Amino acid sequence: MFQKGFILCLSIFCVLSASGQQQISEVLKANQYDLSGAGKEFIVREAHSASFLLLGELHGEKQIPDLMYKLWPELQKNGYHHIAAEISPWAARKLEFGVKNDSLKVEGLWTNREARFVHNRTATMDNPTIWGCDMEEISLADEMRALARINPGDSVLTRLMAMLKNGYSRQKASVVLNLMRNSRPGHDEVLSGISLFGNIKSSLLIDSLRAFPEAKLNAQITRENLMKTYFLKRYEVLPKKQGNRVFVRFGRNHLHKGFDDRGISTLGNFINEYAFANGLKCFNIAAFAAGGQCKLLNETFDADETQDDIAFGYLSKLALYNATIFDLRPVRIQLHNIPSEQRTELNKRLLFWADSYDAIICYKTVEPFNK
Repeated sequence: MFQKGFILCLSIFCVLSASGQQQISEVLKANQYDLSGAGKEFIVREAHSASFLLLGELHGEKQIPDLMYKLWPELQKNGYHHIAAEISPWAARKLEFGVKNDSLKVEGLWTNREARFVHNRTATMDNPTIWGCDMEEISLADEMRALARINPGDSVLTRLMAMLKNGYSRQKASVVLNLMRNSRPGHDEVLSGISLFGNIKSSLLIDSLRAFPEAKLNAQITRENLMKTYFLKRYEVLPKKQGNRVFVRFGRNHLHKGFDDRGISTLGNFINEYAFANGLKCFNIAAFAAGGQCKLLNETFDADETQDDIAFGYLSKLALYNATIFDLRPVRIQLHNIPSEQRTELNKRLLFWADSYDAIICYKTVEPFNK
């Protein structure tokens, strides 16, 4: 008798679970848009009612730059005059204002062409379009050489240049940092309150932490905090009459609301909390790939993320278009209405993304970005 009752209860639970998943599926299907048409209009509409549009992108594919080319003219009409970017302040300056030998030679997450495209005609080096809000990842040696050029005869920097004769690598970070730790050059360069010397030391600190697996989380937290500091330095000096709308383009890991899978309060969470404290609004968009390839710094890799997260696999099967954007806000409510003990693993991952982002883009296939 007990066994029959148990089987009956299990059957009812399975039916209810299937029914609940079907409802979630229907909500997602009803709130998806083709990014080439209605989806773009959806983003522009949400951007119009927000002060911060956050795009958690992939890296090394042509789809996100193509999306930016389509969105930026519309965003400018809506009062967006600045882009916070996952590059250093000095890389951003070279991208936006550099010409010939002063252009950024090693292009990573941004290209010179992209920077020229978004450049506002009224932008200046003191008030640029692109805010570099990150450590220096690619051209740290160039920043150190720039510091040495404005400090000829500095004994510490002279020794540093000798150490960098054969180039810089992460393995040298702790040694270089120790050399610079107790020094202070006579001359520094400052961009919007951000010190060149300070950026070099911060970048070296993060690189030195990355060299040790046990310090990886500390390195990530330190980097995320640097992004927050740089963003705030840029934002808080804007004239209030401009409306202060900012497009934020970073990797997806950096723009979650709340804590991400690493247990880190990200730049995206900081901006959302800052917006709330000041009566402003954010709209967060993530992107993932269900197939294709990406290319970054001459390395090509498989972009399919559907095996990495069951939510991505599920969403990719529901997506009707080659590039589909799902509005996650309606399904967020639906998922929170399910008692926590009754949520499946799929429900938990869907809820993670629905709480982290307001919308998510599924690219069925991405193509590697060739500069």
